[in-house]
Amino acid sequence: MLSYLRRKMKTIMIIVVVLFAATMFYGLGYRGIKGSKEEPKKGSIAMIGGKEIDHKRLEQAIRKLFSGEKGRVKPEDAMIYQTMALQQVLDFTIMLNDAKRHFRVGGGEIDQAIDQIMQANKIPNRDALKNALKNMGQDYNDFRSSIKDEILVAKMVNKVKSEVTVMPEDLREVRARHILIMPKSAAQKGDFEARVKAEELLSRIKKGESFAALAERYSEDPGSAKNGGDLGYFTTGTKVPEFEKVVFSLKPGEVSDIVKSPYGYHIIKVEETRLRKIMSKGKDLNEEVLAVKQDQALKKWVYDLQQKTKIEINEPLIKAHSLYLMGRLSEAISAYNQAGMENPSNPYVHLFLGDAYRSGGNTEFALLEYGKASELSGADVNLLMAIGDVYQNMKKYGLALANYRKASLIAGDDKEVHKELKDIFNRIGAGSDAAKEQSEISRIEKKEKFEKEIQQKLGQ
Repeated sequence: MLSYLRRKMKTIMIIVVVLFAATMFYGLGYRGIKGSKEEPKKGSIAMIGGKEIDHKRLEQAIRKLFSGEKGRVKPEDAMIYQTMALQQVLDFTIMLNDAKRHFRVGGGEIDQAIDQIMQANKIPNRDALKNALKNMGQDYNDFRSSIKDEILVAKMVNKVKSEVTVMPEDLREVRARHILIMPKSAAQKGDFEARVKAEELLSRIKKGESFAALAERYSEDPGSAKNGGDLGYFTTGTKVPEFEKVVFSLKPGEVSDIVKSPYGYHIIKVEETRLRKIMSKGKDLNEEVLAVKQDQALKKWVYDLQQKTKIEINEPLIKAHSLYLMGRLSEAISAYNQAGMENPSNPYVHLFLGDAYRSGGNTEFALLEYGKASELSGADVNLLMAIGDVYQNMKKYGLALANYRKASLIAGDDKEVHKELKDIFNRIGAGSDAAKEQSEISRIEKKEKFEKEIQQKLGQ
């Protein structure tokens, strides 16, 4: 499932590009998390700089992510969304803390923003807004506070973007080769030996030896050495600063002196230079390059804040999810086991722990955890379907059928679940089970038709 989760991952950093779009009104149109048990947990889920994160903001972020889902929410999706929501809140919080050091927001600005939100959502007045918030379990003052925070972050985002300028070199892309010599150790001797070797190669290049041939033989960059050190075309913002500063100062055909970067010692040769290609229709080159540089600046701003901020995730299940998505399986397994000790009756902990074991190649332990999840599943159709899917993928068809059949019994009048089960049974060759699902679908459709006729008669 790990590769599946990585494919599903979306951008997890909140960047407020446009203030107060209609979608920024948290909760409007939210229909609830259908069938999900992954609810936000009260308590110290995570800490930033020794302070607890805003729990209400986490709940809002989870709701917003789930609001786009229709039908059955799979447990693996719930896992992703919960983890994404936490990361969004963590990123937003450190952005907000930085913004508070630079800006203030007045009450008039908040009122103006709320007016824009009301207009976008066709809410006629403040009383209607307060009622809408109340129906969603939100307090109006908390809502105002959230809007204030959004304004602060937006101001800081605009500040970061406004400081970005397009330089002449940003409009070009170069095709270059390089030779990389890496120190064999972190000691001074290793660095000295690498420098000496690089200088020897530079001397040979100056005497007329082929740069490409020397790169192929001596460069320690595995990605480019086999191609004679060729890096292809690239633009500013894609290499380390030490490398970029030199490469964009060279003319075609020129070879650099020795360049030191965190990777080691480079010798660089520029082959060609040309204007950057425009990727988006309707934009000119300056506009597109500015947008790219602003996006890079925003990401660097958040990354630098993350490095300077002490962030602690205290809820073991969410911590385990994060570790799992990063591929740190042994740490994830440890965190899932901790979550299991704190809440041994939670079947989802066993499901996710089984996934982690399976991703690590431990099929025996994975099957044990899936078995525990199935035993604890109760009347959770989503969970039973997920366990059935896992067993089916592992070609454990008997176990898969047992969980699918149990899901069918619990599904009751949920026609969509029966349709999904029918397709599954047909796919794995369980014809008699597929026929039973069709019978259930027909029964539900007859019931729906009867209820519709009754409603029509009552309405006459």
